[in-house]
Amino acid sequence: PLSYRLLRLQERLSVGFANELLTVNEALAERLRGFGVQSERLTVILNSPDLKLFDPAPFPRREFMADGTLRIVYAGAITPTYELDVVVRAVARMRDLRPDLKVRADFYGRGDATESLEALAAELGVADVVTLPGRIPIEDVPAAVAGSDLGVAPTRLDPFTALSLSTKVLEYAAMGKPVVASRLPTVARYFAPDTLTTYEPGDAEALASAILGLVDDPADREARIGHTHTRVEELSWERQAEAYRAVVDRLVARSKLKRQRIEPEG
Repeated sequence: PLSYRLLRLQERLSVGFANELLTVNEALAERLRGFGVQSERLTVILNSPDLKLFDPAPFPRREFMADGTLRIVYAGAITPTYELDVVVRAVARMRDLRPDLKVRADFYGRGDATESLEALAAELGVADVVTLPGRIPIEDVPAAVAGSDLGVAPTRLDPFTALSLSTKVLEYAAMGKPVVASRLPTVARYFAPDTLTTYEPGDAEALASAILGLVDDPADREARIGHTHTRVEELSWERQAEAYRAVVDRLVARSKLKRQRIEPEG
């Protein structure tokens, strides 16, 4: 489409005029290098959480299923890009497989998929355990995650999301929770198999199985929490800020050098 071609042209012009380029993961960096962007002009800075905000210490520690209910949390946009319909179907499937297992899923956020998700939950008979409380401030997200047992980062796979890495994955892990995420190429690139748990995008049966696997294997669950948290510390904003600061320092140094060259002596 013409609009797509115009956006590509705008992108290339922006790249051409820029002194420095920032992008949010290595998959997108590789795409830019494919345009001929030199590595010395390109810096990857992840959209990673501030560990001062996503810190479990201020909140009461919740043991896994402490009240006998498996509490699943999602915090983000309620849009078709994030396949929360698959999560609803997985909840219904878990109820069929384990009628004795109490499950609750809370989706915090807002978006154009809210009504369809509520209708789906009613259709599948899980409206009593799937809630959509609406959007909450970012400052309240850590508390919502702290009160849960695991976080889900469900993303529908398409050419765009194949290049994405959900910040939700990092936020849940920073709070010491097991994470279940869609098996996207960039997720697999940044997280080893022994860290977060992944499922095939779009497959509710696989998602239900992944969640039940965490319920049934406490040793594996705790090991994954530890490994994932270590990885998040490596990717945290504190680390990313160093790379960002280096970009700013380079730009300032170039600006000073340019002024020195053009200012008359004396």
